[in-house]
Amino acid sequence: MSTEFKEKVNMQHSISCRLNERGESILIVDDDPMILELGKSVLGLYGYEVVTASTCEKAFSIIESDNTPIALAILDLNLKDRREGMAIATFLHSNNPTVKIIICSGSEPLIKAIDPTGEIVDTCLNKPYEMYVLANEVERLLSLRMEEIC
Repeated sequence: MSTEFKEKVNMQHSISCRLNERGESILIVDDDPMILELGKSVLGLYGYEVVTASTCEKAFSIIESDNTPIALAILDLNLKDRREGMAIATFLHSNNPTVKIIICSGSEPLIKAIDPTGEIVDTCLNKPYEMYVLANEVERLLSLRMEEIC
């Protein structure tokens, strides 16, 4: 096992421990059950607490619950062919300005087109994406977030 890989795993473990200490989770919202299951499994391997929702309504229910503070959200832009992902992102950000947002879409969204002010969406991933790419983006954004709030 390479030293670089070990350092990466240690970094992600450190971030996940800090999130867990704060009781925070990662929220994945997608209407594709395979993406939900795979995302939860892969990020769970890194020690992250992951909650999932397949609908906008379920996502709002999770966000509004006091039991699940969200540190980062991975949101499908188009749930059931509507731009519900941005509605969830806007709601999340209005309740917690430090939350990090990843928007995912198969139609290559431009951040400027979906978030003209650049205040809500932190990055976009084009579907299909590799899970290691998602894990790297999660690590990068949560590292930034830890620097901002600590």
